[in-house]
Amino acid sequence: MEMQTVLGKPISRRGFLQAAGVLAGGAAAAGFLAACSTDDSPSVAKTQKFKGESITLQGWGDGTDYMRVFGDKFEADTGAKLVFQSGYTSQSIAKIKATAANPEIDISFFDAIGGVVLGKEGLLDTLEISGIPNAQYVHPKFIIAGGKALGWGFYCNTLIHQSEVVTATPTTFKEMWNAAYEGKTTYPNIEWTDGLKWLIACSLAQGEDEYTISDTTWDKIKELKDEQHSIHTNREATAELFKSGEVVFGFSQPGMWRKYIEDGYPIVNDYGTDEGFFAEGIAVAMVKGHKAPTDLCYELINRVLDQETQKSFAIDNWWSPVDARVVLPDSVSKYIPSGTDDLENARLTNHDLLSAVRVDWMERYKRL
Repeated sequence: MEMQTVLGKPISRRGFLQAAGVLAGGAAAAGFLAACSTDDSPSVAKTQKFKGESITLQGWGDGTDYMRVFGDKFEADTGAKLVFQSGYTSQSIAKIKATAANPEIDISFFDAIGGVVLGKEGLLDTLEISGIPNAQYVHPKFIIAGGKALGWGFYCNTLIHQSEVVTATPTTFKEMWNAAYEGKTTYPNIEWTDGLKWLIACSLAQGEDEYTISDTTWDKIKELKDEQHSIHTNREATAELFKSGEVVFGFSQPGMWRKYIEDGYPIVNDYGTDEGFFAEGIAVAMVKGHKAPTDLCYELINRVLDQETQKSFAIDNWWSPVDARVVLPDSVSKYIPSGTDDLENARLTNHDLLSAVRVDWMERYKRL
């Protein structure tokens, strides 16, 4: 059952501007938001101009993190209320499609694919970047679907290894075929997007295009499939395999292992490979036909893009910031990418191309 809350309080069960031609306009909104960073600069929002208004958000979890990081202050400053509906990316896409004639969501948070899919169908408003001051600091890679969604963080897929056994840091995806790891590797479920990114990594390691896998490379992938120890569908069990040294190498989403890494398990993420690492944007978008005032929505999006918001979610969730100015504490930066160089090395998924090959790849892999 869908859960709806006023953030954190259940009420029922359940750089870098892109081309001006794409993201132009917004003079009126710009005037309203000229100083609306979550810094201590003055803001029209602090007058509680929007008392009695509300914004309905949809995103992951129960809304508690959103409330703690920016929701409390947003409500206090604006007088508006934030109403939260829980939903993962696929659920958000389905909900926005189903209610297109009478939208129930104003602002949605989802993986970048949500912005691509809903943007193509004309179900998101193009965001006027000039009306969202903090948007100028979003790396261009994370301006999604021509400005219909903006990244405010990203998570990664890359190689991982057991540091007590693999003492030399891997520098290329080609290490997946290192004979020393035979029978001691773990790779993602091929039905997950993580699994498809692993196939792309295999293709890149063989010097091929990301979205075209030759018969020769499929043969190489079969070698990995036949030799792997396990598919890491059970996180806890796989972490114990890494700890014992029964598994020493793999390809994964590093944030999945945060709990275990912080508990001292010898699991290390490898971001410095020649082929780069895969980044999946975490995006915010404004639904076409939204009922909340546009300038209020822009004020909220501006706060989501604020440096402190990105820093907080990086610390709490290991989501990398898309603003190169964000400085993370050493306790976090050693585990996740951040800063200009890492943003440049991030390899984003082309969801149009991936969706075109997805089914064929999954079926062929199962036949190997």
